[in-house]
Amino acid sequence: MRISACVITKNEETNLPKWLECMNLIADELVVVDTGSTDGTVEIARAAGANCFFFKWVDDYSAAKNFTLDQATGDWIFFLDADQFFLPKDCPKVREFVRICNENPDIWGCAFSVVNIDSTTGQELGVSQHEFRCFRRTKYLRYVGRIHEELRNLSEGPKKKMQYMPGAVIYHTGYSPERMPEKYRYTIRMLEKSQAMDGVRKVDDLYFMDCYHGLGDYEKAVMYARRAIANGAALLGSENRPYTVLAHSLILLKRPVWETKAVLREAMRLFPGLAEYWLFLGWLDWEQKEYASAAEYFREGIRRYQEQESSQPKVLLDDHAKALLPFAHRCLEEIAGQKAGMDG
Repeated sequence: MRISACVITKNEETNLPKWLECMNLIADELVVVDTGSTDGTVEIARAAGANCFFFKWVDDYSAAKNFTLDQATGDWIFFLDADQFFLPKDCPKVREFVRICNENPDIWGCAFSVVNIDSTTGQELGVSQHEFRCFRRTKYLRYVGRIHEELRNLSEGPKKKMQYMPGAVIYHTGYSPERMPEKYRYTIRMLEKSQAMDGVRKVDDLYFMDCYHGLGDYEKAVMYARRAIANGAALLGSENRPYTVLAHSLILLKRPVWETKAVLREAMRLFPGLAEYWLFLGWLDWEQKEYASAAEYFREGIRRYQEQESSQPKVLLDDHAKALLPFAHRCLEEIAGQKAGMDG
């Protein structure tokens, strides 16, 4: 079994060394396709032993990625972005997992959790979703879509399985806070161009939702979140995200409490294992100075989060409870302080 590690690049001299270090521990072949770098990206890739090719950028990620697939010769493809990597200690386990999958002809790919981290501080920003980043090299698996491209099985035969690997995650530095506003605006422009040239995809609502939420345009985030819920758009491991963005945006817009609680109750019905919605309810009641009920919601959210963390197998849905926990603990401390003052 041979593995080809593939990547498309443009001015990635900062990120590429870590990608190369990681992929050299997993793959037998490194394929780097550059789309117009003006820094040392190509020289760094060549020095690490990568096979380098060039592709003229045409505002189409799928076109660049499919060209890259055509240059690979391995039995399996690993296609991480230049700002993604596994920890070195996990790389042997990842290769062994692929070897096991290779023995089952019904398995055509592997999915991994992707964890966003701040490249400056190293702080984890949470799980983004679960992505198919490793798959058999076959003419039937190709990328589709100009931006936020999807890997599609174009075979007319029986559909094959994709296997999730627990215990090893892909770390992603591309969502570091200081880079995000520019990235969101670029994505919006690319999505609009894609829709004008290729038509509208249901999943586009999810990406518009995230971009406007990240830019602080919560009215548009609400609109796209509601559209995504209505049309059933979902990404693997983030099926709950439209409800999370919708509830968070409604809270920040200070919309009527009943409206936000209706969203949260529906989310809790659909995703009963998640802790974040209990913490959102605590936030809402805290804002309303309903401290007793806020404390109950916060405690329940914390309890559920701890339960999730110790559960086996792990909950695969994207849960933002971890980001809300510091706020919940601060509120509980204030509530306890107020109660102690009254008792005194």
